[in-house]
Amino acid sequence: MKSLVLGDLEQEILSVIWSSTEPMCVRRVLEHLRGQYAYTTIMTMMSRMEKKGLLKRLAQGKSFVYTYTEDKTRYANKHLGFLYHSLVDTYGELAISQFVDSIKADNKNIKLLEEYLESHE
Repeated sequence: MKSLVLGDLEQEILSVIWSSTEPMCVRRVLEHLRGQYAYTTIMTMMSRMEKKGLLKRLAQGKSFVYTYTEDKTRYANKHLGFLYHSLVDTYGELAISQFVDSIKADNKNIKLLEEYLESHE
């Protein structure tokens, strides 16, 4: 299976596209990104993401627009389980303890975990 870890810029681009109700052109994605990026950088990155199957490219007139191939929930459901299992298989107790420590570091995360556990009893 391909690497499931997205680079920072890939994650930012996907977040922008996931938040849109319609396909987006490169320029529009660029306008929503934090940071100073060249148009060609974003165009190249989105083209690569399309080749990886993360984005779908659609012709619109003489240019292209992009949309996601899986919404955020479906992407997370599909990939996070595999990622977590891989980490636990590789690192065992260390992976679990690091996960718990990261949850404990933020009261908001503790509350989310408690709510999840209560709703799945």
